[in-house]
Amino acid sequence: RPGLPHGETVMARAKEVLASAVSDADAASVLSPVAAAALLGSLAPKMETAALRCELFMLLWRAQAPGKPAGVVDSRFDIGVKGELGSWSRSRLEEYEDLHRVDREGLGRVREWRDASAVFLLAKWRALSQLVTQSPDFSADLAAHLASAGGASLSSLSADMLAELV
Repeated sequence: RPGLPHGETVMARAKEVLASAVSDADAASVLSPVAAAALLGSLAPKMETAALRCELFMLLWRAQAPGKPAGVVDSRFDIGVKGELGSWSRSRLEEYEDLHRVDREGLGRVREWRDASAVFLLAKWRALSQLVTQSPDFSADLAAHLASAGGASLSSLSADMLAELV
C-alpha cells in the first residue's frame, strides 16, 4: 500500500527495475521487469499526487516486455526446477487460466518463458488503463506533465501508443 514504508520501498525498487535496461539475459533479469510491472500495476492507481501518477504512466508506457534468457531455445521450457514432479504439457485452457488469473488474484503466473511477455504486457496495459480511468482529469495532468518535461504533446503520445498496439 502506498504511503506505508514497505509500499514506498516496493514502489521505489519497481521503478528502478523498469527504468534500467536489461543488460544480460539471465533468468532474474527477465523475471524482474515482469514482477516490477505487476507490482506497479497494482500500486500506481493508488498514488495520490497527479505528478506521480503521470510519472508512473510514462515509466510503464516506456517499459518493454522482456525476452527469453540466454540459452532458452524453446519458450515452453519451465521456469524453476521441478525435481521429482515431472513435467506435463499445459492445455490451452490451462494456459489461458494461468494468464488470466490476474482478474481473480491480482498477479499473473509465469510458469513457462512464453508467459513472461504476456504477463508483463497484461500488467502494463491494465495499469495504464487504471491510471487513466481513475482520475477524471488525467489527460490534463498528463499534458501538463509532458509540457513541463519538454516532451511530446499529448496527441503525439496518443499516436505513439496506438502505433504500439497495431
